[in-house]
Amino acid sequence: MWFDGIGSVKSLVQELGWFGKEVPILIWIALLLFAGGVVVVPLWPDLVTALRRFWDGDSRHFDTKHGQTAGDFTALCDWLRDDSPVDTPVRDLFHHNDIARRMAERLCQKDGAPTMALIGRLGSGKSTIGKLVDYHLQNKLNVRLIRVSLWPFDSAEAAVRGILQAIIGELGLQVNILPIVGLSEDYIAVIERTAGAYGGIARMFRGTSDPKKILRQLSKVACAAGLRLVLWIEDLERFSGGGQLEDGAHNEREVERLGPIRSFLYLLDLCGEVSVVVADTSLQTRFDISKIARFVEQVPRMEVEMVWQFTNLIRTQCLNGYPVAVIDPTAPQVREDFAPKQNLGRFREWLSAFSDRDTSGVFEAIVQVLKTPRALKGTLRRTLEIWETMPGEIDFDAVLVANALREAYPDLFALVSDHIYLFCYGLRDPISHGEQAGKPHEVVDRIDELLKRESQRESQGTAAALRKMLHFLFPKYPSSEDHEEKEYVLRPQAMFVDSHANYWQRYQTQTHVSEAESDQRALASIAAWRSGKANNLLDRIVSPQCSGQIKSFVNQLVPSDLCRLLREVADRVGTQSAAEWEHRSQAPGITAVWEMMHIKRPQEELVHHTVMEIVKRNAPIHLPLAHDIVCIFATSNPRVSHVMSDVQEKEVRHQLRDSLAVNFTGEGTEQRLADALKDGSPWLMRRIAYGDSDDRTAPPFDRWTEFSSVLLTLAESQPAIGVPLVVGLITKIDMKFSPLRGPTGEDEMEGGWVSSFDAEAAKRLFDYARLVRILSTFEVPDHLDEQMKASCFAAVDAARTEVSLS
Repeated sequence: MWFDGIGSVKSLVQELGWFGKEVPILIWIALLLFAGGVVVVPLWPDLVTALRRFWDGDSRHFDTKHGQTAGDFTALCDWLRDDSPVDTPVRDLFHHNDIARRMAERLCQKDGAPTMALIGRLGSGKSTIGKLVDYHLQNKLNVRLIRVSLWPFDSAEAAVRGILQAIIGELGLQVNILPIVGLSEDYIAVIERTAGAYGGIARMFRGTSDPKKILRQLSKVACAAGLRLVLWIEDLERFSGGGQLEDGAHNEREVERLGPIRSFLYLLDLCGEVSVVVADTSLQTRFDISKIARFVEQVPRMEVEMVWQFTNLIRTQCLNGYPVAVIDPTAPQVREDFAPKQNLGRFREWLSAFSDRDTSGVFEAIVQVLKTPRALKGTLRRTLEIWETMPGEIDFDAVLVANALREAYPDLFALVSDHIYLFCYGLRDPISHGEQAGKPHEVVDRIDELLKRESQRESQGTAAALRKMLHFLFPKYPSSEDHEEKEYVLRPQAMFVDSHANYWQRYQTQTHVSEAESDQRALASIAAWRSGKANNLLDRIVSPQCSGQIKSFVNQLVPSDLCRLLREVADRVGTQSAAEWEHRSQAPGITAVWEMMHIKRPQEELVHHTVMEIVKRNAPIHLPLAHDIVCIFATSNPRVSHVMSDVQEKEVRHQLRDSLAVNFTGEGTEQRLADALKDGSPWLMRRIAYGDSDDRTAPPFDRWTEFSSVLLTLAESQPAIGVPLVVGLITKIDMKFSPLRGPTGEDEMEGGWVSSFDAEAAKRLFDYARLVRILSTFEVPDHLDEQMKASCFAAVDAARTEVSLS
């Protein structure tokens, strides 16, 4: 042999040189082809796929299988905004082209195209497949695809007429159709004579006129022209009823109604030059597709990984700065719980196991219900549009869930929308009594019935996913009596919240949020305040219109922030007259901070120290503010929630009372007292001295005699200010009701304040003779509230009677 004796590289090269000279060139070519075949054969399927895509002009094809589309946010947004129909493979994201290619190849068979059925749920892409089939038939000059949708027709006869006219119109583009003009009317006339308005195929053949002869004319014209007609019937569910579960009587009516269309398609199937493709939602319909369809193509459910990736991409981008950076008030743990799990390998296993007891998240439930490209695209597009219109002004995840529900199950969404108040505030029947007390509202039963039918039609997993989504949107569902307060705190912009904004209404209207109502402005103000930058947080929290918004976002603060905020709010309102406050006794912003402390609880010692500091600082200069702080933070009412211990609250109350003796006793202090009143309520002194107690059997504090003398001096020098303060301490007041003849002639109850002079309290608390002298000369002003006016009249009348008797 030629390779015997090779012992070195040099000898190998020499031998190859000899081989090259001796072996003919054709043998070299054969060897090279064999080697190339060994390499190419394993890669042949991939090469064929690549060549097909190149032939289809698929240079921009999105490789969704490997997630490239899911990683291109710009491309995904372009797809969501593009409403133009998919008519070329380059724009096919859901592998519909594979089905379209198979169908096109069957339609081009030389021995006759078979009748086919395309089955897929609404929005699954049946129309897209039809356009792609048309694309693949463009170069087949002898094949004409005629697509007819049945939705525009309100009756079976109108549908048949429309189909025939579409066929004749297509033939008219190729040949002279004068011999078949009016054929559609002839066919309808035959149906009406032989079968009645809703006859079936059996009765059609009993007539003397044969509908088959009419359709043969179409077949002959097509044959003469060398054409093969493909009739693509879309939206057959318009008459077939889809796969809906309905009562037997309704089914019988629909079967009769479908008769003319069913008969017509049977006859068309017998024509050699006409092929029928029927697109419907299910094989389990009133139209027996299997009798005429030789091939049935089932549009597969979208790849769940694609739904997963597309939805997660939109969510991630929007929550991380698109279209603008926002402050997210939702608690991080809520976002993390909602976020999709990263283990996609077990995702399909999860889908098959989803049940009512499943602990999977809401994101997985969304993927479960979004079964079609239309539902996915509608959900993501609507979510993106809402977020672009009002970024950060509504909870993103709530919008995503609501849109998924709206697109995939509009009936369920409509039921929720019609009963939105119940879903927000509780699904228990508020007017039920006895054994029925507290039972779920009837809307819960209606939802259960819808979900039961869905379980029969789809799977238990879908129903469980819908329940999970409903509970996420409205924690009161299905019918819980208690609503955990933390839900409002952790998700302050959720659909069930309407504390300062009605987010469900905001979602429905999808309008731009004004700057005054903007949550992002409020959140930015909180962030700036915490970092020591310029802000308007205090303006917002002392405003009755804006304080609720700040309270909703208390989760943006830490507990110690609230004590600092309380001091700053007190300093702000301390510059105001109490006449600017509601009822002259409620300092704006103080209650808001107190309510926030019940959610983000600071240490009791820190609250106590802060409140004591504010009371000490304001008691000498602003008694209404000091009293309001004590009234809110140190109330003795056991039915009110507390942020301090009982001992601490008692110390605060004593601190305010003692401040009267410390700051307003001694000669000349009556003017200081008048200044510290800051136009406060005339009942202020009574409230400070006794609080919520009506027990006035003893003086309020040890140095009361000194203070009461100053109080009487103020009543003498400035009676309009001082006398009402004194009167509140020496009168009893109550609301009395008496019958009154109403405008309808029926008795109605009219209420009014009734006051009486308490002589014993007056003698115990004041220099009685001096008090009577001051009261007897007092003229009751009209500007007093009705309650104080009644008390003043009672005290003045008693004093004047006392003077007249003496």
